[in-house]
Amino acid sequence: MAEKLGIKMQTYANYEYGRRQPDFDILSKLAGLYEVTTDYLLGRDGKEENVPKIDKHAKLIAAHIDDDVSEEQMKQITDFIDFLKNKK
Repeated sequence: MAEKLGIKMQTYANYEYGRRQPDFDILSKLAGLYEVTTDYLLGRDGKEENVPKIDKHAKLIAAHIDDDVSEEQMKQITDFIDFLKNKK
């Protein structure tokens, strides 16, 4: 994710752990990647129905996968996710 945002991994980790707050440019990039508004990211838009739950999780997972993942590896990942969902 840090690479997609054009920032260092440590900077991104600081955002995740609440040690730093992203500036507007980074918030804007995050909103674009997750296809939500910056208001939503800031907790100002209580309309979570704008982001289907499965799509939000799928995008989060996808953001952590390198671009060079093969189709076979992607199938294994999706099969494992399906396995976990059906395990409940």
